[in-house]
Amino acid sequence: MRFELSRETRKDPTHSLWIIKEAEAEINKIFEKLESEILKTVKIVFRNKTSETFQNIHSGALKLAPAITSKIKASDKDFKKVTATAIPTASRAGGEFAEIQLGGTYEERADHWETLQLLIQNSDTEFSGMGADLSNKINQLVADGVLNESSFGDMQDALIKQFGISRNRAITIIQTEIMNAVNEAAKFRYKVRGVKDVEWVTVSDDPWPCKTCAPLDGQIFPIDDAPNCPIHPRCRCTIVPAIVKGKKKKRESREKKKRESREDLKKKISDLGKKDEHRYPNLIRFWNARNHSQIGRWDMFDSKDLSDEFVQLIADTLLEIKNGLLDPLDIPFLRGMIQEYRDGIHGSMGDGILSLTEDYLKKLDLELLNGEEIIPSNWKRGDPEEDRPFNSGEYFASPEDRAKALIYHEMGHHIHQLYDVREDIDYLSPPLEDRIKDARDKDHTVPATKYGEKNAKEWFADNYALYKMGRDDLVSPEANTLFEELGI
Repeated sequence: MRFELSRETRKDPTHSLWIIKEAEAEINKIFEKLESEILKTVKIVFRNKTSETFQNIHSGALKLAPAITSKIKASDKDFKKVTATAIPTASRAGGEFAEIQLGGTYEERADHWETLQLLIQNSDTEFSGMGADLSNKINQLVADGVLNESSFGDMQDALIKQFGISRNRAITIIQTEIMNAVNEAAKFRYKVRGVKDVEWVTVSDDPWPCKTCAPLDGQIFPIDDAPNCPIHPRCRCTIVPAIVKGKKKKRESREKKKRESREDLKKKISDLGKKDEHRYPNLIRFWNARNHSQIGRWDMFDSKDLSDEFVQLIADTLLEIKNGLLDPLDIPFLRGMIQEYRDGIHGSMGDGILSLTEDYLKKLDLELLNGEEIIPSNWKRGDPEEDRPFNSGEYFASPEDRAKALIYHEMGHHIHQLYDVREDIDYLSPPLEDRIKDARDKDHTVPATKYGEKNAKEWFADNYALYKMGRDDLVSPEANTLFEELGI
């Protein structure tokens, strides 16, 4: 527990109850005015309740629906005034509450304005929906009253009851949206100040807090994994920065394990490359002469910007490729793997060096950690050419599959450069190159990606990525035949 909160503090830890009370008072005023106006309108038609006047009542009731709808619709602007005042005030209160927890002073931030505007818009939408629902229910009550020849007294009771229901709904909306604004602002400030973990504080107005929030009190969550706050309608709970004893020590221990894990992976992968020096002495000498500055570099496994899970995924994929593909084909393993800053591409391969673009790796890693997926391309043979994705990775939803597709694409280049290469002269003019060009020339189908149209090399590599990722339906027929002939 960060600190022991008094019972009084727990009633209103964010000091936002006054905002809710003021907004509720304004909501009540709007409903009192609306209720009075509509009852007067209905009374004109229902003031006499006799069988002789029923036709007059029916005729007058037909005119009531548009009049009622118009009056309720006109109240939208009043609800928006409440929202326009309450939400920014609540947001500021949330920022001030956050800075009290952080020990600083609150400043409005320009980049928070978009979030604030969205909160106001969401509240306005909620009130518009409530107004439309109220209009429908009032008109239905009036129609039922006409049909049943109800007295004005009965009709008035039914209308007042409905207004009470809608008033409670409006108060629920404004209270929930105010607390949403408070907690969004607080969470925003915590992130700006680098808070990583937050603690849930359950509000208790009475001895029995709600069953949903009570179990959460005092629990600590990573800031992006904390339950949504408010967690239910009219919830006034909040989150505060968490202070965990021994946390720094635990974090240092985790970082040490991470470094050890990365070193193990780096050594394991780099040792595989070193072993190939004895198997391919001529090629290795030529490689070293051409690209000596990159040989032996394995920067990928030194990156602290990538998660252990993502680095392990890359390592497992490489080991699978070496054991199941490169070794049986007698093709040397990689001589290095680096991250680069490059615009417009995700990776490259040359001289046994796999280069992956840093920004793209970070994007995939973040999606992996958050469990995110994209909507993959559903292009198929026969669809318009302009609807094709740019590269093979866009056919896959998960970041794991897109990372693998990228590696298989680059391995396609590695195979092209080294398949059946035994001497220096073979490396300068790869034996496989003419076969790739011939297959591309014979292929009269549309490549499944726009990038595959660039040249024969990219056609081969993108088809190979799709082939290894199990998308045979997208692989060009000539490419498929070539892969089977090569046994790759």
